[in-house]
Amino acid sequence: DHLKHSSPVVAVAYRPNGLQIATAVLNGELSFWNVEFGSLEGSIDGRKDIQGGRDVGQARQAIGGEHNNSYFSALAYAPNGDWLLASGSRGCYVCLYHVNARALLARYEITQNRSLHGLLRKLNSSNLTEDGLDKAL
Repeated sequence: DHLKHSSPVVAVAYRPNGLQIATAVLNGELSFWNVEFGSLEGSIDGRKDIQGGRDVGQARQAIGGEHNNSYFSALAYAPNGDWLLASGSRGCYVCLYHVNARALLARYEITQNRSLHGLLRKLNSSNLTEDGLDKAL
């Protein structure tokens, strides 16, 4: 049997008690599954948590669309299973979630390298064209 996801799965973690797995998919969503029944217990939309730069839906977006290829590529449960640590391959944040509450507890910045694609958080709009492209290009 397989678990239905909205996008391809890129990371999986087993809860230490063996009763739950967490999955991360390409659209930035985290899902929590009951291992015994294969049923979805809940999910978290992590797109805004992992990405830097502008929020989803703002007028000017970086090249590559609204998600900037932001997704979690690594997951790990805390030893007691209460928290989930999630990080992305293209992000500058590691996010800590409370599993049962499906809530973001903390977001840690792991780099201040603003040259990484899509991570410029202080955007100077005067350097952009009307289409959101850098005038220097």
